[in-house]
Amino acid sequence: MTASGYRGVVPKLNEQAVQAGSRCVRRVWLDAHDPKPQLSTWRIGRSLRRTDLLNRYAERHGISDVIVRAQPWGARLAETQEKLDRGADDIVGACFEASGVGATIDHIRRTPTGWSISSVRGAASPKASHTGALAHAMWVLRHCGLQVDDAYVVTVDPEWRADSTTDPFVTKRVFTSTETRCAQLDELIPRLSSALDAEDPAPSAGSHCYKPAPCPHLHTCQPAEPAHSLRELYRVKAKVLKQLDAQGVKHIGDIPEDTALPSVAARQRRAHASGEIAVSSRLPDALAPITRPTVYIDFEAIQPALPPWPSARPFGVIPVQVSLHVLDCDDKLTHHEWLAEPGPDPRPGLACFLADHLRNDSTLVAYHSSFERSVLQRLEAFCSDEDAEVLAQARGRLVDLLPIVRDNVYHINFKGKFSLKTVVEALLPALSYRDLTIRKGDVASLILESHCRGTAGAFGWSDEEREEALLAYCGRDTLVMVHLEATLRELASARE
Repeated sequence: MTASGYRGVVPKLNEQAVQAGSRCVRRVWLDAHDPKPQLSTWRIGRSLRRTDLLNRYAERHGISDVIVRAQPWGARLAETQEKLDRGADDIVGACFEASGVGATIDHIRRTPTGWSISSVRGAASPKASHTGALAHAMWVLRHCGLQVDDAYVVTVDPEWRADSTTDPFVTKRVFTSTETRCAQLDELIPRLSSALDAEDPAPSAGSHCYKPAPCPHLHTCQPAEPAHSLRELYRVKAKVLKQLDAQGVKHIGDIPEDTALPSVAARQRRAHASGEIAVSSRLPDALAPITRPTVYIDFEAIQPALPPWPSARPFGVIPVQVSLHVLDCDDKLTHHEWLAEPGPDPRPGLACFLADHLRNDSTLVAYHSSFERSVLQRLEAFCSDEDAEVLAQARGRLVDLLPIVRDNVYHINFKGKFSLKTVVEALLPALSYRDLTIRKGDVASLILESHCRGTAGAFGWSDEEREEALLAYCGRDTLVMVHLEATLRELASARE
């Protein structure tokens, strides 16, 4: 029995490639021949999150043979072989390769006649992709000469709590469905292997180009749409789009005036037709609730599958950072920020910090304020009754900039979207996020999760560099809101 009869070079076909190939062969070919670089920070963060989950699983089930994911592929293959040779019964993170196809298996366990395999996932319930991963592992193991007797998907119990003595993991047997999907790979994998050695396959457009996520090679398969096409229209019914297409209308600015559109889409049409920012006459009224002093607030949060802090539930939102830009009645701007320390539960410290800075009757401004409102409410449980009342009152003073922009302003460079970054790129390009080390919320969340667990050294930054990057990202979110409000007031004045 061997982990591999191969030379240990990273294989072109792994679980992700095969699953992608089941939807589109050209995607696999392009990934191999024209790879798109992944953000290394994002990749490291995902790996750290996965490593933490598997380590917790191994610890819970008393498994000592754990293969470190950060090693090169060849080293992981060799370590797997060494553990097999000395008779290990349970291995977490075992690696195998057969016929140029690699597989990393979350947990293999020896049985009287072979092995059982498990896919351990940071999810609340099994998904088809989890069974697909097991089918891939089964195929590789069997081509390595190993018998697979059973298969399981292991997920996280959403009712578990960190201060509970119960098992956080839930196991479901999926052997029959795994065997069925494994048999399908007997045709798919050889076809993908042949395709990798052939010429570029012909494009095949379809829903797989966008699901489960937009393909990074999308522009190479489909002709570029004309600038500001009808696809950018905001929440316009398919029936109307079909009618416009039948009329030969391709550009938003060419939509006839007598075509009824929802208010936002009508504003889009006006902006494209005039070439100017379209501003609603209602903008001054929309801005009226924002009074001085004003606190512009933004939280960053994590959602760990297995949070280490008491009372925290799996996948629950745990705020770990906040930025507050404060504009007083004299238009003096000050900045306050808070970032969790590695280790302790961040919620009590954050709740106390916020209560200290939100005691006056200032207006709170956020972008997509439902998130900030929910975080403030959650934090009420982690401070004194007096401080909890401060947070509750602050929630009542929240004003959301998102609907103010969406319902009153349109710049053609919004391209039908109203995220804060999109709006800033169009209206405040000098304040875009391009100069920051961290530029995206999902990357910030991954780094913050590792920061709170004390494992962020893997990113290769010093503690000071990491904290500076995190603070700069969150601080930019509130600073741009200060300038965005000022820009909206200028637009409102010009409109009047």
